[in-house]
Amino acid sequence: MPPTEPKKQKGNLFHNMTQAHLHAENHMVRFGHTYKPTLDLAALDKKNSAIWLALHPTEDPPQAPPPPPKPFIPNVVWDWGPIVFGNGIPVGGNAHVALYPDGSFQFSGHFHNSGFPDESVSLGVAIRANNGRLFTMATSGHMGGTITAGSRDYDWNNTGNNPDIAANWDALSEGWHLEASARASMDWTAPLDAAIEACKTYGPYIGAAIALVA
Repeated sequence: MPPTEPKKQKGNLFHNMTQAHLHAENHMVRFGHTYKPTLDLAALDKKNSAIWLALHPTEDPPQAPPPPPKPFIPNVVWDWGPIVFGNGIPVGGNAHVALYPDGSFQFSGHFHNSGFPDESVSLGVAIRANNGRLFTMATSGHMGGTITAGSRDYDWNNTGNNPDIAANWDALSEGWHLEASARASMDWTAPLDAAIEACKTYGPYIGAAIALVA
């Protein structure tokens, strides 16, 4: 079953474009999501100036308007579910990520094991802002099965505040790309590395990755 389409964000008079993709191999599943404002006011102003000069070649163009307002989004919210591994792995779940202009964030989710033996799961998330700054989150957990002890469920809910989110909010409002990777294993480094590597295809990142949840 394909993942649920993430909810689209809305900013002040700025509509948005979203793209998503799903990829699975070797007991690992990956999901990517892109947000970009579609209203490019700078390009529109340049186009209007060119039209004016074509229609009035002997006249001076009108005074340039004030610079357009910067795009602003009230949040970065992304949901992935259901997360299904396939290949007979009896584990499924969902994940939720939210970032806010004041620097607060939430990383939460749930996995359930419906099989006989115990299972492990890990999830890594990388978010690349339009300026190249990269934010990461990761989690891993263990679930019991029918013939083993322990809860069949793994739940997490990480919240906090990081000033780097607020400091890079303008860049996030200008666009962001998120990659998430889940694996039926306790080794959270593999899915996180896969998510970071996938983000590189949308542009290089600047400086060290900012670990919000490690």
